[in-house]
Formats: sequence, C-alpha cells, structure tokens
Amino acid sequence: MRASTSPGPRRGYTLLEILVVVALIAILAAVATPSIEGMYSHVRMTASIDQVRAQWAEARAHAIDQGVPYKFGVMMGQNKFRVAPDLAEFWSGGDSSGGQLEEGTAYVHEDELQKGVQFTNASGGSSGDWQPVAIFMPNGECKEDAELTLGGQGNRPQLLKIRGLTGVVTIQALAVGSH
Repeated sequence: MRASTSPGPRRGYTLLEILVVVALIAILAAVATPSIEGMYSHVRMTASIDQVRAQWAEARAHAIDQGVPYKFGVMMGQNKFRVAPDLAEFWSGGDSSGGQLEEGTAYVHEDELQKGVQFTNASGGSSGDWQPVAIFMPNGECKEDAELTLGGQGNRPQLLKIRGLTGVVTIQALAVGSH
C-alpha cells in the first residue's frame, strides 16, 4: 500500500485572507467613528457647561474675598472665556497703575470650552471682542441676571442662566435653531 500524501494541517494564513480581514476592520472603524464622535459631543457639552459653572463660582468667590467686582466675559462665536477683576486694566489693556488690587493678587483665568462647543447668542456680538456676561459683586451677588448660550455640532443649544441675587444657575436645553 501506498502512504497517503495529504499536506497535513495548515500552518498560516494566505496574504489574501489577511488583506480581507484588514479591509473589514477598516470598514468597521469608518462606520463606527461618526457614532463615537456623536456620543462624545454630548460629553463635551456637559464638560463645557461644568467649566462655565465652575468659573462663575470662582469669580464670585474671588469678588467676595478681594472686595472687587469680577467679570466673566466670552468671545461670541468662539470657545474662549475669561475671568478677571472688573477693572479696565484687565479688560481693555488700560494702565495698570493705581489699581485697586495689590500686585499679584488678582485672579485672572483664560480658557477654552471643549472641542466643538462655542458661545452663541441671538444678539450676536462681534467675534474677537470680550463680551461681558456676568459681573460678580463683593457682596456675593451677580450684578444682574445673566444668560449664556452654548452650542455645538450634534448637540441641542444649552441656555445657562444665573440668578443675580442668589447665584443659582439653571440649564435649559433649547430647540435646535432657537439660538
């Protein structure tokens, strides 16, 4: 009898099999990426809201602590915001001599919202200029009730309101296109 000449077990994959698997992985990644981005856009909006609320609390605390009004300003149509004393030297590049604060004691914080989230407003406001939103007084009050709208691709616009007398912040989801 003649011995069987079967090749035995396969020891690897062909180049064609590897290319098919890589192509399937690439297709799945391309399909999943927009879903993942959409999922994270909500997280970025929530984080941006938390950033604004935290900076409002910081501005209020520093106004009380230092006895000087603090302003929260934004650049409309962008994602930049700033907290600093409500003095010309911090907002208009004015002369810093004769200020009400000792040198180095002012809290000045500039930052940006999360990627894809920006400040929007129906009234517009020129892009590139600091637009005051809220001024926190040394007695702990906000000078007046204030509103701010955050928008971002894939999210409903969010309206943040701060109550002047109490400092309570409320958040309201707006209908798309209402800002």
